[in-house]
Amino acid sequence: MSSFLRQRSIYATEDRIVLDIGSIYIKCGFSNEPQPRHILPACTPIAYADSTEGCRIGGKLEPLWDLNITPTELGYMRRRLSQVLRDAYYRYLLTDPKHRKVILCESPLLPLPIKQTIADILFTELEIPSLTFVPSPLAALLTVGKLTGLVIDCGNLETSIVPIYEGRPLIYYIESLPLAGRSITERLKLLVKHHGRLLQHEDAESDVLLREDLLESLALDVWEEIKAQMCFVGDRPSATDIVDGTTSRTTAGEYTHTQYRSSAASMVHRINVTDRMWIPGWVRERAAEVLFEGDDDARSIATIVADVMLKCPADIRTELAQTILLNGGTSMLPGFQQRLQEEIMHAFEDLKQYQKLRRLAIKVKIVQSVFAPNSMAWVGGSLAGALKVGGKEILPTAPSIPDWTHLPIGAEAER
Repeated sequence: MSSFLRQRSIYATEDRIVLDIGSIYIKCGFSNEPQPRHILPACTPIAYADSTEGCRIGGKLEPLWDLNITPTELGYMRRRLSQVLRDAYYRYLLTDPKHRKVILCESPLLPLPIKQTIADILFTELEIPSLTFVPSPLAALLTVGKLTGLVIDCGNLETSIVPIYEGRPLIYYIESLPLAGRSITERLKLLVKHHGRLLQHEDAESDVLLREDLLESLALDVWEEIKAQMCFVGDRPSATDIVDGTTSRTTAGEYTHTQYRSSAASMVHRINVTDRMWIPGWVRERAAEVLFEGDDDARSIATIVADVMLKCPADIRTELAQTILLNGGTSMLPGFQQRLQEEIMHAFEDLKQYQKLRRLAIKVKIVQSVFAPNSMAWVGGSLAGALKVGGKEILPTAPSIPDWTHLPIGAEAER
């Protein structure tokens, strides 16, 4: 009976605001709810004079920050984020920020200046009463009812591997890699540039390569749409799947990519009223291959997972291998989970430097969640707010922003 008498979240002032601020999407909503109310893109407003529609429109999708952010870029980010947060409160959540505490889901490796900027906006401009930081990997793990596991957070800028034991993130064992959603977008642009075609008639194909100026004019949200609607992750390629290696010249120099055989169908994306983009099936399937090929140091997502497992104590490796959780929007690509599990098992079994992990190969298991990976951390923050658990509340009178990258020796054991 008490559940029927309880006020709804939009009216109940005891419910907190839960924010999950990423580089290109901001998720916001109320605690004690199963999904965010809104997922807002980080758009730069387009002025009336520059709008092709002849009116002021939502804006151009543009990342809020980069991995190496400068003080000038930090000031620009603050102005944009301030407007996005104001819109979140006053246009979408329809609530007064002065009356609600805030839970902020944060990546442990998020640069401290960015966290300080976010906190300063919330305290000085929106005047929130208090702020609680909740580690995103731990929040995501709560959604599957676990306190121990290996969280693979694959977002837009980077992929981070965070081992958690009994509710404690093992900070000193965290690994990250600058291969994630943006890397797929850049690879997709490169492949489309060299292998895509321009179709200018509805009933005929063309051998005309896409013009470079046309590709450069496409906004980020167009590539995000192509990536979300057309791309998927194929099985681990064999030697017979490789056609040849192609060397392309980019602004950074020469770059070699591999062309594959594929049974995937080609697709067409409309660019404007007259032009359409023809994308080969193998490009759709292999654009995400950049995540598994590795960077300049031959480090891929699978190898850094193995590196983290080697760092962790031997007596918890089995439990971590059996509880791998995928978090972040990039992990929602079709086929990503199966391919990643295959790559991790291959690394454990076949790579010489990981011989100590060979017996764990058959125990590798990616756990399933009823929540979407792109909002899993937000749901965990909502759960923490509903249960009134989480970290220390930070007050505007004495703001002390946690910095996971500069913990004193022994601090991990004390936590």
